[in-house]
Amino acid sequence: MPQRPTAPNRINGYNLTEALCQGGIDMSRWRGEQSGSLKRKKTGWFARWREYIEKDGKIVYDQVTKKIGDKEMTKAEAQQELRARLQVANGPASIRQTIATFQQFIDIRFRPEHMEHLERNTKIQHESLLKNHILPTFGKLRLREITKPLVQAWVNGKAKQTSFRTCQACYAILRTALNFAEENGCWRGPLPTRKVKLPKPSVVRTPIALTEVQVNAVLGQLDEPARTLVLLVVLTGMRVGEAVALDWAHVNLTDEPRLLGRETLPGRTIAVRKNFTAGEMKSAPKTPAGCRNIPIIPVLWMALFAIRQDSGLVLRNKNGEPLDAHNIANRKLAPACIAVGLPRLGFHVFRHTLSTLAQQKGMSVAEARDVLGHATNAMTMKYTHGSLDRARESMSKLDIGGKVQ
Repeated sequence: MPQRPTAPNRINGYNLTEALCQGGIDMSRWRGEQSGSLKRKKTGWFARWREYIEKDGKIVYDQVTKKIGDKEMTKAEAQQELRARLQVANGPASIRQTIATFQQFIDIRFRPEHMEHLERNTKIQHESLLKNHILPTFGKLRLREITKPLVQAWVNGKAKQTSFRTCQACYAILRTALNFAEENGCWRGPLPTRKVKLPKPSVVRTPIALTEVQVNAVLGQLDEPARTLVLLVVLTGMRVGEAVALDWAHVNLTDEPRLLGRETLPGRTIAVRKNFTAGEMKSAPKTPAGCRNIPIIPVLWMALFAIRQDSGLVLRNKNGEPLDAHNIANRKLAPACIAVGLPRLGFHVFRHTLSTLAQQKGMSVAEARDVLGHATNAMTMKYTHGSLDRARESMSKLDIGGKVQ
């Protein structure tokens, strides 16, 4: 007779037995998927199985006997009800709201089933905020002990201790985790994160766009390859990760179109198809709309023509690897900005700059959207900033209240 298969000890590379033991649950071995037992008595159907229960203040894996149906229930109906109970009791699904701590839920369900599928940078952020801000407060609490007043008090405290963005990110991860618990049957009733009031930001950072004079002044302070990198970003609107990932196969400096895989790349055009982020080369940009073709204007064509190669990355270090954009931003771009009287700026300001200057020169919102790789016109408009002097000139043309002598 073949042996009954047991439940796996690892899911997505995560040791469930170790996690359960560390979480305070007595589970020296993986007990497999149980079948339970069913018996009909005078008063109805009774079933017996094992599950995690709270006993003498501890969480133990013990046997329970419960009535699952009255005497009018058929055997088939009783077996179906037993299977439903076992589905909850077996495996990691047994970590339920009634007994599990928040730490156990994060370790056994949220990390392996949700966080494993996140992008590397997002996963790093989640781990950092969980370790430093969320688990110290909620980790030892049972899920049922997390209440809305507690969450609101925690948010209020974080607002005083951290920046608005950190507080907002912490709350977002807590909300995501509890939403995941609700979706997977680990939570019943209203979630304590609903209608929690977040603090208002004390300082609102207004995105800026540089003028042509300011951009040229910054370029004048830079040497290679930082100068070409800034020129590439500001004249194409590419994200810096897309710029350092650009290779010569996706740059057409000729006037004639040429094949690029199964598509045709027009003359004097850049095809954005890759992204370099967190030390990893991605085979696609940040968003689906990021796959786009960008025209090469004469100034950029001359800069690229001067460094053209047959293959490889357009901008690379001595080892032929992508440039470290963070290093260049800190060691080259920031000092250059300070030297010309600007605050420390990052590469992203040049996307705002292109959007604003190009539309001032007559580019439509739809054209700017396609160049920047935005999914909607509304996002592109967030990257376009007006000029106070231009607004003053326009408002002065209003014929209201008579002309000033």
